[in-house]
Amino acid sequence: MKIQIYGKGCSKCDRLMANVRGVLAEAHREDVEIEFVKDVDRIAALGPTVTPVLIVDGTMLSQGLAMSPNRVRDLLRPYLA
Repeated sequence: MKIQIYGKGCSKCDRLMANVRGVLAEAHREDVEIEFVKDVDRIAALGPTVTPVLIVDGTMLSQGLAMSPNRVRDLLRPYLA
């Protein structure tokens, strides 16, 4: 599994990254590749209207939200099974 978070490094982006890492640690999933994309050109190429953007295996799951750990867990559950 590959998780990408697109954002410029704002507090919402950092919080989302921390919550994703926390959920993965709880699930004992050290095998997941996580990429934090801060490059403005790559963000623009993706085309989101707001950041942060959460992408799992090429599927955009959210944008503009610094989700709680519970919400992250709910979104990642199908991918962690």
